[in-house]
Amino acid sequence: MASGDLVHLVNQYGNTSYLDVNGGPVAGSTGRKYGVHTSTTPNRAGTSGEWSLFAETSSPQDGAIRAGELVHILSNYNNTSGGWLDISGGAAGGGGVHTALTSYYSNRTSGSGAWRFAQA
Repeated sequence: MASGDLVHLVNQYGNTSYLDVNGGPVAGSTGRKYGVHTSTTPNRAGTSGEWSLFAETSSPQDGAIRAGELVHILSNYNNTSGGWLDISGGAAGGGGVHTALTSYYSNRTSGSGAWRFAQA
């Protein structure tokens, strides 16, 4: 993968599901935009399940995204206005640590919008 690639993020738990912006505004702390969940289809509504990957940097600096490098993930929902993939500080429930959402900002709070790919 390379910085700027458009992808679907496919969850591996149980039946196949795709990371998706739910399109409804998220109440709460400043900077939150939309909720995030999974869908049984790649794009539940328009481009709601499409995500663009943007690397902070890479080594070597060739635009490739490698395991362990920091990326920011932008939703392509509604012509890229879906926001940046982010987490809230609150627990998701059911054993979760944080709730996923999108934000107006690529890194709303100290790493909340920074992601790394890890080998599964």
